[in-house]
Amino acid sequence: MMRSHKIWFTILLMSSAFSLPASSAVKKGSPAPDFSIKKAGSEETVTLSDFKDKKIVIVHFWKSR
Repeated sequence: MMRSHKIWFTILLMSSAFSLPASSAVKKGSPAPDFSIKKAGSEETVTLSDFKDKKIVIVHFWKSR
């Protein structure tokens, strides 16, 4: 009986997770949402809006290890 409840709960949880709309997705051609990150090796924070008047902004994330 308990195993049956776990299975149904898992099915319900998975189906509700996949049915949520992707409201945080950015549509093609729309402006990027503002975000902030810390500079590498510093406590200084940089936001996307700091580069508002620039034509191109490239954000490169890398893994060093």
